[in-house]
Amino acid sequence: MTHFAPHRWILGPMQEGKAIGRFGFLTYFGHGVYDSMLVLFLLEQGWSKAEIALLIPISALTGIVIGPAWSMLADAVNKHKLILTISMIGTATCILVQSFSPPHALFWTATVLMYIFAASVSPITTGLTASYSARTGGNYGKLKSYGPIGYGIGALLIGVVSQFTGLIIICYTFALILIGCVFVLRWFPTEAKRDDPVWTKLTVHTLFNRKTIGFWITVLLVTGPLQSFLSIFGLLYTSAGGNAADIGYATMFGYFIEWITLRYRQQLFKKFNQNMITCSVVLVLGVSWFAIYLFQSTVTFWFAFAGHGVGIALLISTFDLQMSKIGGEKLTSSSIGVLYSMISVAMFACTALSSFAIKLTGDDYITALLFGIITIGGLFAMVRMYVKTKTNTSEKSPTLEPELPMQTKRTVNKPALLVGAVVMVGLLVIVKTKNTLR
Repeated sequence: MTHFAPHRWILGPMQEGKAIGRFGFLTYFGHGVYDSMLVLFLLEQGWSKAEIALLIPISALTGIVIGPAWSMLADAVNKHKLILTISMIGTATCILVQSFSPPHALFWTATVLMYIFAASVSPITTGLTASYSARTGGNYGKLKSYGPIGYGIGALLIGVVSQFTGLIIICYTFALILIGCVFVLRWFPTEAKRDDPVWTKLTVHTLFNRKTIGFWITVLLVTGPLQSFLSIFGLLYTSAGGNAADIGYATMFGYFIEWITLRYRQQLFKKFNQNMITCSVVLVLGVSWFAIYLFQSTVTFWFAFAGHGVGIALLISTFDLQMSKIGGEKLTSSSIGVLYSMISVAMFACTALSSFAIKLTGDDYITALLFGIITIGGLFAMVRMYVKTKTNTSEKSPTLEPELPMQTKRTVNKPALLVGAVVMVGLLVIVKTKNTLR
């Protein structure tokens, strides 16, 4: 069945699924243009590295506090597209102010407001996409796959164009793209009308209780290093001798892997056991961190970026769908907003822990070792949650079960998986010790 949004524009009707895909492509394309060159732009404007470093906690804090507030407001008033429109226009305005403001109070004000407006986009659009996918039987992974390829193309193109126009072009381009997103929102899916208020339905007990504790521990331990990857990747790669071009190519490669994985996510989970796949992905992520710590080579970093792409595609999308089930159909955006808030908490904690470890040891690569240990801890939490769910079928705990029925049901060899993880960590520690003694 073909679903059309109720609105028309000068280009005629657009399918809701296509509107979701195009909106994701455009927003990620804009972020690829802006985010990939922001540090260079700020340095060109006279910012110090210390001032630029302050942007990371500001971004994380707005994600922790403002993101859930926006998504809960959208669910409460049932005006998701209106709030997204306000967010797009507000973000574009702040970016234009940035383009002509020197590094003083006005620039900082515009930057903080930009993060506040932008914090609404990810949880609300993800919630609408999850609801649309559940309502129509659409391929959630495919709908989300347009974003990563957009980011990669945007980052690649702006690297070439900015050489002729200057870095100021990133502000004008991103603002123009955001305004274009407003028009695409005209065909976005609309939440069903409801008469009952939902302000108080999403309680703390609904999301945080004895049944969900394993889920939240897994989310925090797995997504913290995963989401921090892009923040520290450039630092680690340049320390190993990589240049801007190397980072650009590796970034494009990673997002291409993420795009491919998202497009075939549904087929993958139909053919194989989802819990086995997700546990294996977390194991690969942990190994990639240890590999960066031990072997600083181009192959190692590209392997890590490929693992990051697969991890974002399979793990974050799985957590998205699980949270949409916990919150329920009427509170999908709110529950995903809380999920992204917790992910921001994990990223903020990992970033702070990484900075402290680097200052304490003077070794940039201690971050990779630290994140590897945290990720393996997340693997143990994930396997334990899976085992507990299987052995206690009377309670409906949040699991990593797929949103669609599988064709085959295979069991995870849990002891072998745990032993394999322990052995892998042990071997890597032994290798590092031997290299140190040489």
